[in-house]
Amino acid sequence: MTKKKKCKEGYKRVGDKCVKKDSPYRYKTISTSRNINGGGIGFFSLLALLFIGLKLGNVIDWSWWWILAPIWIPMGLGLIIIFIIWMLFDRD
Repeated sequence: MTKKKKCKEGYKRVGDKCVKKDSPYRYKTISTSRNINGGGIGFFSLLALLFIGLKLGNVIDWSWWWILAPIWIPMGLGLIIIFIIWMLFDRD
């Protein structure tokens, strides 16, 4: 086991390096926790891509309104919910 050297006066240890205490640079610490915030393509986006591929491949003969419905229906519902909440809490 190797013993870490003590940093000079006015320096602090960050990982294996000694840096000035008043350094303007900030160092990221490595987090051991996993980020589970659902980034990436969602269900509705994947469904829209599937519908677009099927339409362009002449497998389905739907209107473009229904092909793009997995995109505009959730956005429309979200806007309706936001509007309802806004109306409920807008007590001017």
